[in-house]
Formats: sequence, structure tokens, C-alpha cells
Amino acid sequence: MSTDRVSALEKLVQLKANGTITQDEFEREKAKLLAGEGRTTSTSPPVHRRLWFVVTLTCLLVTFWLALFILASGPVYRKKAGVWSPISNGARRIYAGFLFLWILALLAKAIFHPGDWEVQTPAQQTSSATQPVAAPTNNAQAATTTDAKVCVAPAIPNGTPYLVARARLIASGYEPHGQTDSSTFCALDPATCRQFPEIDDCSADGYCKMVFQAKNGATATVGTFGDGPNGDGATTLEKLTYSCQEKPDQAGAPTDATSQDQQGMPVVPEDRQ
Repeated sequence: MSTDRVSALEKLVQLKANGTITQDEFEREKAKLLAGEGRTTSTSPPVHRRLWFVVTLTCLLVTFWLALFILASGPVYRKKAGVWSPISNGARRIYAGFLFLWILALLAKAIFHPGDWEVQTPAQQTSSATQPVAAPTNNAQAATTTDAKVCVAPAIPNGTPYLVARARLIASGYEPHGQTDSSTFCALDPATCRQFPEIDDCSADGYCKMVFQAKNGATATVGTFGDGPNGDGATTLEKLTYSCQEKPDQAGAPTDATSQDQQGMPVVPEDRQ
């Protein structure tokens, strides 16, 4: 038996004699020394092999993988009753197992949810905060409420082929609502007016006025130019305005009316100009 080990045993005997350690602790530490597992008080383990250092690496989070490496590569020591002794292999393996499962969980998160690791720069955060709210993706291009003053106003640029503009208006909840019965054009070309009941009237020089109406009373007036709505596609939208009108009151008389252009800006209704 080496001198260091004898000295360690003598130290244990002294600690037991003065009551610092119990009989069970004495027997356990003595067995470790006799089995060659213990360390003497004169030979301290390296700092990175000490239990408090491994725990510190774990608590720092970003360095817990170093703690796992130390646990897996050799014994880890703690100081008790003035004697450095390794923690049991079972405890060391359990500790290392928890850290290993932690690493697996982080790897799985990085693989299956990579977007959670993205960090926006201040410029990107500012850009996201200033971006306009996206329009709804339902049939209407703008939100509607039970208030009949709210316009459903899809933005359709001038020059759009009429058949494309017509399809967008109908998809947004507008229905053909022309005055075909009193239209001079419809008296001359009733077949076209039956096909396009939104025709309010057309002039001989190629201009037509189409009227659509939504269920909440809002109307869309479309001005076109070309060979007529059923032409070869050359007929295009020249002007589009929206009129929002409240529902009639109980007496049946309509109340105040407002209008919006296709960008949502208020405009004066035709009957007030």
C-alpha cells in the first residue's frame, strides 16, 4: 500500500474519531481507497475533473456539451471530509445520459423546426413592423362588416380587359345591376344585354357604362371602351368607381350615401357634383 493511501486512511480514522464522518461514510471511503478508487488529500484532481466545475459548465447552457465530454471521458471528483473521491460510475452515467438526451432534443429541434432558430436583425424587425397588413384571401378583396357603408373594393387598374375585371367584381360579391330595360343600346342589341345584364348603356363611339351591386347596397360603376363586352377582348376598363350607400330606413327612404374610388379614397357621388 502506498504512503499516500496510508495517509488517507489515517485521515479517515481521525475524521471518524472526532465525529466528522459517520461509520457508514468511513467504511465507504475506506473501501474506495482500498480498491484504488480514491484520491489522497495531497493529490488534488485537475480543475476540469471536479464536480463543481462540471455543474458550472452545465448551468452555463452553451457549454453543457463540454460537461458531457468530461463525464464520458473519465472520473469526476468531489471533496468530502477533506478527501477527493470520484462520484460513482452509476451517478456519472446518469448525469451524462441526461446531457446526451438534451443534445438529441436540440438536434431534433434544429432539423424539424429550423425557423425557430432564426434571429431577426433590428432592420428586419423594423421592416416587419412597417409592412402593411395583407388583404383577406376570401372572395372579397377588402373586409366587409354588417355596416352597409363599408365598400368591398377590389383594386382593378385601368386598361384591364373587361372580361377579367368583370370576373373579379363578381368574385368579390358584386352582381350585374344595369338598367337594360330603359337602355337605348339594349333596345338595339338585346342579345348582348341578356348576356351582360350589367350594361347600363353604350354610346356609338365605343364607350359603355356597366353597373354592379353588392348585397350591402354598394355599387361599382365601370366605364369601358372597345367593341363591346362580347368583343374579341380589346374592350378594356377605363374607369372604376365604388359607391357605398346605407340600407333604407324603416320608412323605406335611403339615408346618406358616400363613395370611394378603387384606392379607397372618398369621392363625391355623381348626384352631388
